[in-house]
Amino acid sequence: FSFTALEAFANEMIPTNFTYDWTNGKKATITLSASEIERQVSLDEKLKVVLPRAHGIKSPAGTKPWEQFKSLKRVRDRLVHLKSIDRKSSGPEHQTIWGLMISEKDADFASAAYSVISAYPSLVKDRRWHRLAGDLMK
Repeated sequence: FSFTALEAFANEMIPTNFTYDWTNGKKATITLSASEIERQVSLDEKLKVVLPRAHGIKSPAGTKPWEQFKSLKRVRDRLVHLKSIDRKSSGPEHQTIWGLMISEKDADFASAAYSVISAYPSLVKDRRWHRLAGDLMK
């Protein structure tokens, strides 16, 4: 859910008239509209490049919230893209998603998502939902 909140935030913050020159997997550069950016560009790239470029703000890459995002993404990716090791019994010598989740049991993914969103202060300063979420995080 925390990762989905980040995706929703990133997509909502792309200005409707913004275009982005994106290099696809075939190394061809194409210009994408806002709705195409939503569908084709990874969340990492939206947060790291698209939003900063669209709004003329600093990227959060390299910050503590960015590290929290990468950690959240690793767990999300492992859950969404289960590997064979995650579908069978194993011992501690094999790190399954289930072992990873147990080892991350104290991780506060909601706070991590909030920290990433908060890394864009000019985009959220007047958002009621951000203020209310901040109150809940206390």
